[in-house]
Amino acid sequence: MDEWIYTYKESIYQELKKLQRFISDYNAIKNAILTPFNNGLVEGINNKIKAVKRSMYGRASNKLLKIKMLHACTG
Repeated sequence: MDEWIYTYKESIYQELKKLQRFISDYNAIKNAILTPFNNGLVEGINNKIKAVKRSMYGRASNKLLKIKMLHACTG
């Protein structure tokens, strides 16, 4: 598959170029299928931190913000 992708990367045919662009993330797709790892946990923590940060705009000090973030992410 890798060889095919690189062979048709510079094709004169529009359809093959479109397909090649679609498959350009082939390694990421392959790794997502073959490995049991993902970044869902990290994304969830980032979401919680952003929500706490938005709720704290103009309310208190950085110390309280840090405490609220730690509380939200360790539960």
